[in-house]
Amino acid sequence: MLAFAVPAAVTLAAAPASAAPASAARPTCTTFTENAGALLPSAANHNIDCGLRRGDRGDGVKQLQRTLVDCYKADIAKDGFFGAGTEQALRSAQAKANTKADGIYGPKTRRAINHPFAGDSPCGRVS
Repeated sequence: MLAFAVPAAVTLAAAPASAAPASAARPTCTTFTENAGALLPSAANHNIDCGLRRGDRGDGVKQLQRTLVDCYKADIAKDGFFGAGTEQALRSAQAKANTKADGIYGPKTRRAINHPFAGDSPCGRVS
């Protein structure tokens, strides 16, 4: 009976050792907000230091798609689903902005690419 107790203790001790991935700390952009006149994907609390990647859905994705269509003339649907077309359009925008073209939207991409501004202003970069 002692042989069964030892493996269970080992299993329980091993469980807390796993760590969450670093990307878990960055919230997903679930909506959008106006920041310094630019319309940017954001987390629900207006946090613009959020991220988007393939498979994500929602208003944050829809704003990124608006950015890619309005500022980079991407031929993609503004449907709120981050699929292959959105990923490729983002890679193209990232390459034009001379930043890592990985198809993932985060703070570095936000600062590198152009975004639409409220009103009739042209697209431009924000910090």
